Amino acid sequence: ISASSNQGSYHIYVKDGSSVTTYTNQSVNISKGAGSSVVVWASADGGCQYYSSSSGQTTISWKSKAGTSMGISGGSTTWGNSISLSASLGISGQSVAFYENGSYIGSSTTNSGGTAYYSVSKSSPTSASYSASYGGDGSHYGCSSGSTTCTWTKRSTHVSGYPGSMSKGQSFYVIIKGQQNEAVVGQSIGCTMTRVSTGGTDTWYATTDTGGTATYNALNYTFTDTINFSGSYGGNDYYTGCSFNVNVSYKGS
Repeated sequence: ISASSNQGSYHIYVKDGSSVTTYTNQSVNISKGAGSSVVVWASADGGCQYYSSSSGQTTISWKSKAGTSMGISGGSTTWGNSISLSASLGISGQSVAFYENGSYIGSSTTNSGGTAYYSVSKSSPTSASYSASYGGDGSHYGCSSGSTTCTWTKRSTHVSGYPGSMSKGQSFYVIIKGQQNEAVVGQSIGCTMTRVSTGGTDTWYATTDTGGTATYNALNYTFTDTINFSGSYGGNDYYTGCSFNVNVSYKGS
């Protein structure tokens, strides 16, 4: 607290309860506990040219609780994986509630650094909005975070197997696996067979079984040659597509 005067000396008065302390020609620093208040006013001495004067009174209060604020962050991943929500409050040992699209989903307690974590996951590609709130306690006001969007995307696919060589009567196959090496089941996979030396082609379709394997027609050609097998999987709601293009040695006799 400071005051100034062009009329000579000035005085600052601090009333704390029934006690009044006077400070002359100096600034004042006042520190009080939560819930406290003091009344402050000032005066200036008169002189040959000026009348004495005084200010009005003002009350200074110390809040009974501290204000708080909180931020939240999420992330993105493929479906089936977890995303850790992070709510930063800055106060340890406090319960923070988490919400998905406005609905309560659970709570956790802030760690020694004042951050609360909550894990969320989805079983299919989707996105959701998340927020957090803190109810406060005897020393702190409550607060709410903004929102963050978490996204679960499709899993990628890849070809994990096919025959390196073939003989008459054997079938070409291709194995389609997901990002976590899981079988991609019940999907139609197109395949074009091309004889490398002559360019003759056939096109087939097969559906992946429980192991992710699409097995095509048995080959009954009598020639011996290199055969190119190419094809693609277009993906679905859960998986992105993939393609293959491989040369296989074939012996027809």
